[in-house]
Amino acid sequence: MVDINRWTADFIDKLRAAFGERLRFAGLQGSYRRGEATEKSDIDMVVVLDGLTPADLARYRTLVREMPEADKACGFLCGTMELQAWPAHDRLQLWYDTRPLFGSLDGLVSPPGGGDVRLALRVEAANLYHAACHSYVFGSADDLSALEKGAFFLLRTKCLAKTGIYAADRRELRSLAGEEDRAVLEARGAADERFARLIVWCAGLLEHLGPSGPREEA
Repeated sequence: MVDINRWTADFIDKLRAAFGERLRFAGLQGSYRRGEATEKSDIDMVVVLDGLTPADLARYRTLVREMPEADKACGFLCGTMELQAWPAHDRLQLWYDTRPLFGSLDGLVSPPGGGDVRLALRVEAANLYHAACHSYVFGSADDLSALEKGAFFLLRTKCLAKTGIYAADRRELRSLAGEEDRAVLEARGAADERFARLIVWCAGLLEHLGPSGPREEA
């Protein structure tokens, strides 16, 4: 198991040595941030530079390859301009699920508004609905693990929209979720039952949101 505190501290030292004052932000997402990591978990870093060039990407790749457990490293890397131009609804997880390790997202981007949360919920529900239907018809039960992982993130967005709370981990999410939501999260039953549960659940979310307009209300 990776000592995530030591790994991230060593990596940030490398980033600061390589990029100096150009490093604007570094943080941790994913199962390591939630305290739910296993031996197979990725190390999901978020790194923002003052600008990002192909040469920067090459340098970053070299730094990653120098780290222990380099094959587990992944994440999001961008420049400040790209981050600020990114659709606000798609920055939801970045804003709420990233533990800052260097710098702050404050001042780089604005926090998501209510309209951003609702749009994120609509997009995530539609994407998961399509993926589940497609996998049921054209895929196999092997797809369920990834689909149900997507349901976890969708349910976090649903609970944020409903309660204003972004669940820190699965335990908190279960406490916030309703009975139908928890059944999706627990993913029990035969493959066809799990597919059906996911599809009906996503369809219910879309029905509740109603027809989409030119934009979500702020």
